[in-house]
Amino acid sequence: MSIRKFKQFITEELNDPQETYIKMLLMNIREEINSIFEEESENIPSGEKTISQAKLDSKKKKKKTLKDQGITLESSEISLYSRLYDSLTIKFSDNLSSWYSVIILIDLKDAAPKDPKKDFRMEDIKKATIKIRKYDSDTDTLINWLSMTVEIEKKSSWNWTVNKDDEKKKQTLTTEDFITFIKSEIDGQDKSFQIETE
Repeated sequence: MSIRKFKQFITEELNDPQETYIKMLLMNIREEINSIFEEESENIPSGEKTISQAKLDSKKKKKKTLKDQGITLESSEISLYSRLYDSLTIKFSDNLSSWYSVIILIDLKDAAPKDPKKDFRMEDIKKATIKIRKYDSDTDTLINWLSMTVEIEKKSSWNWTVNKDDEKKKQTLTTEDFITFIKSEIDGQDKSFQIETE
């Protein structure tokens, strides 16, 4: 039996397992996505408004919301059972008879503290892999697919940095804008294919 020094014990026990940080991050992202859809589905009672409320409402109306685009959240589920990746799966539909599956994957390597002596937080995870699938609502046939790696950062809300066209042109988006972005990316590409069966 080896005896550890107190200082050694403190530094070893400083950080939680990687899975804990990923779970906290995925839960945080899921809450933000759920709240975006919940805010848009709430009906604001009409009546007398102050001037500041009217100005705020007019600014909001200029920006097309997910509800304006016909996007409805169907489900959001966290999976923590993979050996390499933990994930958040978001399913949403549009009014064009399609539904989408967006899987946000966090590699366990990206949740490992670089320096074991420093405190590691979920905000220190900076990379995610996104897999998007588009399906026909009537037949559940896969229409299109897309994968990308993004940089993530927690500020007042989650920010998603994506590469546009080439590595030099990056764009940082809010979560709501990111959902709109990935939907437009997958809708804009045509990868229709046929599966051959023998």
